[in-house]
Amino acid sequence: MAAGALPKTSELSEMPFRPDRAAIAAVWLILVAPVLVACVFGAAQSAAAQEVYDLAAVVSRQEARAASGEARQLSILGERLDNTRNLRGKGGNAASSMVKLQFRRGSGSQVSTRVLDTRSIQAQEKLRRTPRVAAWMGGEALISEARANDSRSSAFSTQGLAIGADMRLSPRLLIGALMGVAYDRTPLSTDLTYSASTVSTTLYGTVFTAPQTYLDFALGGMRSAYSGRAANSLHTPNASGDRVFALLRASRSFATGKVKMRGYGQGTLSSTRFGGATTGYGNDTARLTVGFSSEAPHSTERGRIRPHAGFEWSISQTRSTRPGANHEATYSASDDARLTAKAGLDLTLNPRATVKANYGISAGRNTSTPEQTVKARFSLRF
Repeated sequence: MAAGALPKTSELSEMPFRPDRAAIAAVWLILVAPVLVACVFGAAQSAAAQEVYDLAAVVSRQEARAASGEARQLSILGERLDNTRNLRGKGGNAASSMVKLQFRRGSGSQVSTRVLDTRSIQAQEKLRRTPRVAAWMGGEALISEARANDSRSSAFSTQGLAIGADMRLSPRLLIGALMGVAYDRTPLSTDLTYSASTVSTTLYGTVFTAPQTYLDFALGGMRSAYSGRAANSLHTPNASGDRVFALLRASRSFATGKVKMRGYGQGTLSSTRFGGATTGYGNDTARLTVGFSSEAPHSTERGRIRPHAGFEWSISQTRSTRPGANHEATYSASDDARLTAKAGLDLTLNPRATVKANYGISAGRNTSTPEQTVKARFSLRF
């Protein structure tokens, strides 16, 4: 065969087989194959573990958001009923605004916050009184520069804003309706941003069975939407949730000298079902709460003082639903009991300056150590 010419087919068939090259190839295949298999299997397992972790975190966040939305909605409603209860008991009603806006600038240690509380700038009650129908709004919202420092944060967020109206049908019966919204976008993990928005509607009413005894009831529904964005700019599967809740609360107040006391009992039921990426997840919760509060307001030369104290005991049971193998649902139950005690002092120096101090301690069956909270607040209006 001439130099540089390609071998013919007959010549190729006559070329000797070299076992050394075959052995080397076999050895390399034996050594490399397990490594390749391990890498592929490990990558798949890591991706599956990350997906499970993210899904567990997403479901946990959804459940917390749904419970927080219900609690916030009922808290706003409770504030509305408490602020106008005495007036309605006398046969009237009043419009009111209980919205608090926080404006936050800066980041890190250079943060400044300004608060606009509409309760301090609304007209006097006698100018807001109505004979039957009254509109009101309440809740809190935060407007901050957090997004300028972290694109995963939100410039506007609220745990709950509500607007409603109620009507006194008779001296002993009042009914109303409110609509609430909530929105928040926060970092969920190192590579995931999670946002949640909620729209809710609640029908409520109050029955006065005696001058100092009342019965509150509420029935509401909530629709939530959840979405996320990963660090690689890919959207995670969206999810949604529907929650139905009901409340029944009874209370009676009485006075002994200058001390005013009130005992109350409250029961709540809620049911949540999720859809979208978290289809098959849900929970049902029942909670019973019993509490007692007291206060002894009096006036001094330095201002008006209102010491107050109270305790609350609650038990709850939750039944969770999770999708199992072969699309069959699995169920789990958990319960909790908690005792909370709190005390505080409110001092009104003049119509423009107030000081508030509160201390609380709470212990639960599922917590190892008691939780303590200390709050102090000084307000000065100009």
